[in-house]
Amino acid sequence: MKKCIVLMVLVLTNVSTAAVTIRAGEGPNAVVIDLKDEWDGKVGKVLEEYHVTTSELISSLGEPNLPDKAKVKIVYALGKLRALRATPVLIENINLGGVSTHLSMDIRIPPWGQYPAREALVRIGSYASTMIMKIIGSPKFDRAKVDGYATVIAKIETPRYALMKLDDRIAMAEDESVRQQYKAVKARIKEIAAQEKGVGIAEKGATRRGETRAKWTFQGGVLPALALGLTGAAVGGGIVGLILLLRRRAHTSSK
Repeated sequence: MKKCIVLMVLVLTNVSTAAVTIRAGEGPNAVVIDLKDEWDGKVGKVLEEYHVTTSELISSLGEPNLPDKAKVKIVYALGKLRALRATPVLIENINLGGVSTHLSMDIRIPPWGQYPAREALVRIGSYASTMIMKIIGSPKFDRAKVDGYATVIAKIETPRYALMKLDDRIAMAEDESVRQQYKAVKARIKEIAAQEKGVGIAEKGATRRGETRAKWTFQGGVLPALALGLTGAAVGGGIVGLILLLRRRAHTSSK
């Protein structure tokens, strides 16, 4: 009876019953209505293709003897797709170096940087940062990847908040070896922050020096030239005036 009433309401409100699924809910009197349209199929297809594509890329990245050029392209694609499921394998390849795939005379700059996996992890964001934090405090920690851990966390969290989170984990860690692992990453983040600060100061200094140089160029080049020109004009004007005065006197005396 309730289903009939629901169908009557749908017909009266001009809703196509072909796109409606009516099913019983959890309660004895509950009825669940699922409204569907053409976009449900389109969106579902896109999500299914996304799942299949990312799964294939992750599986391919684990193939033995896979060339670095192929790894770089796969890692780049996973980063552009922001594939959360790829985070573990991206962390495994955190030290993978970017390789140019164009070695002909028509050289083109690849769309990835020096460390594509790190860039991909930064695109994924806080999910990747949290996973790296957990790895640092686990037996999976790899000291050779400290620079990668620190770089990714600092870019996602900013150095300040990354250091705060590391301090919290250091305080909660009971094992001294785990604390040392966190401290190693913390020290590297401090170095990165100091380097970025130094670059920022250098860039500001260069800008100020450029402004000062431009100022002195104006004062030392344009202004003196302008003053010299005005002086020359004044002198030239005085000479012309003197000649005219002498001519007038000569003309007066001849009369």
